[in-house]
Amino acid sequence: MNSSMRRLLRWSLLGVIAVSIFAVIRHSGSIRPGRVAAPTASLQTSKPTPPRIPRKTAVTEPVSVAVYYFHGFARCVTCRKLEEYSHAAVTEGFSDEVRKGRMTFSAVNIEEPENAHFVQDYGLSSKTLVIQKQRGGKNLEWRNLDRIWQLVGDREAFSAYVRGEITALRGGDS
Repeated sequence: MNSSMRRLLRWSLLGVIAVSIFAVIRHSGSIRPGRVAAPTASLQTSKPTPPRIPRKTAVTEPVSVAVYYFHGFARCVTCRKLEEYSHAAVTEGFSDEVRKGRMTFSAVNIEEPENAHFVQDYGLSSKTLVIQKQRGGKNLEWRNLDRIWQLVGDREAFSAYVRGEITALRGGDS
């Protein structure tokens, strides 16, 4: 191999390494925050708010639940299935609450700038489903439903898990 070929090969390899390092730094650095995906037409949605310190609220206010599916720009088949199953569990399992506006579902891209705060608010490290209990516009309690990844292969078990967690979060409140 002559010296010009070696030089070309060396610079090509250095270029590939530089691009790889940049991609790793960009990916592992701060996540580009994201915009909230357009809500499904059949659901009444509200702009997600970060968790706050629980406050005492009038008991007369009904409890509501916000369900957030957090994702990024890159979405594989399984990620789309997680969103589909989550949406179905909410709309089919709690159709009255959704219709009355006491339960919402939002798909939220955490890589959009305006949604970056959710990563810290909920301690997110992956695509996940979070349920947030609210009363009188105040955030009370939330849960990260991290078992959705283990149950995505069984739609019935997945839906039962999501519905059960929402019911448990709501407690005796309605």
